[in-house]
Amino acid sequence: RVSPLYGNGALLVYNALPFARSGRIDQHVVVPYDVDGCVLVDDQGNPVDAAIEVDFQRRMDIESLKTNEYGELLTDSTRILLGSEAPQDIYTGLHIAFCARNIPACGYACYYFVKGKSRPPVPAEDSPLQNAYIRVDIQKDGTLTIHNKKNGKVLEKTHYFEIQEDEGDTYTVSPKGEICTTKGRNADIVYGDHQACVTHRLRLPWGSLEIATTVELQEDHPELVLRTRIQNQCRNVRIRAVLEYPEGLDRAVSDTAYDLTERPVFDKGELNEKNIQTMPMRNLLYLPFRQGGEAVFSNSVQEYECIRDGDRTIASLTLLR
Repeated sequence: RVSPLYGNGALLVYNALPFARSGRIDQHVVVPYDVDGCVLVDDQGNPVDAAIEVDFQRRMDIESLKTNEYGELLTDSTRILLGSEAPQDIYTGLHIAFCARNIPACGYACYYFVKGKSRPPVPAEDSPLQNAYIRVDIQKDGTLTIHNKKNGKVLEKTHYFEIQEDEGDTYTVSPKGEICTTKGRNADIVYGDHQACVTHRLRLPWGSLEIATTVELQEDHPELVLRTRIQNQCRNVRIRAVLEYPEGLDRAVSDTAYDLTERPVFDKGELNEKNIQTMPMRNLLYLPFRQGGEAVFSNSVQEYECIRDGDRTIASLTLLR
């Protein structure tokens, strides 16, 4: 339990890695205090740019409360406040988003809730997402134009989705017919704090499909995070996310259980049934470009395909079959 230096609530951020780092926190948390303010400060009392929303307050009841997890308290309707509770006898459920900076190696930092009103800046619809490393412009069709501020590299209108009928079985891909893509189709775009949600709703010959991608920039970090959710009512299709790069590659690298495997990248005109380029990966696809390599990390996608098309490289990540 943390004794607050300021206000009536504290948040501890722990860094388990052996080096200092900064990172974005976006979590639903429970604070065992009556949080009496929605401004966050660090241990020096300096305000932190944070989005804070109070979701609920519950009376602490150690006799019947099984845990103090956010999910249990959110759905509980029996522990309403009676009006006579002390600040330390109240659970406050919060949704909080902010950038925790310079957390020491194998150490922690504390942040405190104080009275006030916080309104972090929200980008306008025509404003890009950006930090010190990356700028992202979202086009009307949901594709991304990504500017690397450090080396000047620009990816034009990349990241879209392709859908194709698949007659294969559990092990074998057997594409059939034309490929449908989201490129050129208008998307619904909603901007938020340091992020945007891009949604495509499609009616295809095989059924209906909704693809929603959250595009998020980590503040003070050279990382672009993409989270895609799919509501699929199409039968026998393959859905892939496509990344286009303005440089032709002759090789790509992906990880296995024990090492990194380098594989050739064939030109589009060289492809035939014997050199299908759908390959396995676990969490990493690395593309060694001359101007600076691109690393794609994933905790769900485990299949990729890289094809060279003249002076472009097209990397496709299988989301589902």
